[in-house]
Amino acid sequence: MKLPIQSALIAAMFFAAQSGLFADNARPGDKVAARWTDGGYYLATITGAGGGGVEVLYDDGDKGTVNTADVMRASRTANINVGDHVLAAWRDARMYPGVVTAKTEFTVTVQWDDGDKPLEVARDRAVLLPREAAIAPPAVAPPAGALPAGTSVAAKWGGNSFYIATIAGTDGSGKYLVNYGDGDKGAVAAGDIVRVDSAREIQIGAHVLACWHGARMYPGIVTAKSGNLYTVKWDDGDTPLEVAREQIAPFPSR
Repeated sequence: MKLPIQSALIAAMFFAAQSGLFADNARPGDKVAARWTDGGYYLATITGAGGGGVEVLYDDGDKGTVNTADVMRASRTANINVGDHVLAAWRDARMYPGVVTAKTEFTVTVQWDDGDKPLEVARDRAVLLPREAAIAPPAVAPPAGALPAGTSVAAKWGGNSFYIATIAGTDGSGKYLVNYGDGDKGAVAAGDIVRVDSAREIQIGAHVLACWHGARMYPGIVTAKSGNLYTVKWDDGDTPLEVAREQIAPFPSR
């Protein structure tokens, strides 16, 4: 479970483009990190040129035409060393920033910037970032009325997905550090946190986020209550399910 690339990092990538770190002479068949419409970078393969950029086939099956400034070559023989700041694939095609803490002939171990568990990644699934990308943002105060450690919450991950989580504290950028219910960790903006107040009764007809067979939370309407269990009719039409009160949060108002 990871967090999107921060705008400061994207700005540093633009600097990299001007410094010749990007694949401005990439050729068909080259493995690259290519930017997608959501602002994130994904593993892809160059398939040709067109429309003022390069045509790519993303590892997750999507296709696109990307500006050369938004493409970085990934190579098994890349000179990546311990301490280097990189973008690396995390379990699938999506790439995230981190620092190399160890390396072998064919792999690098990445300590992710968001604090997630380090992972050993093949060298052709990582690309080097400039030093400017590793500059930490200025420290800011914790969110006003910050939730204390141990508070149960629904915490956003990635785009629009919420997971049951527990507050572990705050970081130097004013975000909440959370432990997700599936074992992952992350740093989440205060606006992407919804408190789970298990002492408060939920009214029939309330729109909520609730866990469905795991840590991930989905939207639905409460249709019945039996003790500590609430029946949730899911917005996507799936079979209604009884969910424990401590696994339900109010649906975000924004």
